[in-house]
Amino acid sequence: MANNSLTSAPLFPVEQAMDRCPHCGAETLRLVGERPHPLYGALGVMDRTWECVSASCGKRVQD
Repeated sequence: MANNSLTSAPLFPVEQAMDRCPHCGAETLRLVGERPHPLYGALGVMDRTWECVSASCGKRVQD
């Protein structure tokens, strides 16, 4: 059996997908919005919007 790197990778809950702000690196993201993906929403794929609550950043990120 071939070793497939996709099947051997650890799985994480979706909530941990955005654990750091890509702009400032702080671990202060909170989920501020969630909606079905425009194309894949029927399959259960969601678009999520995260906001950095660090006082020096405050930027929003979509995942």
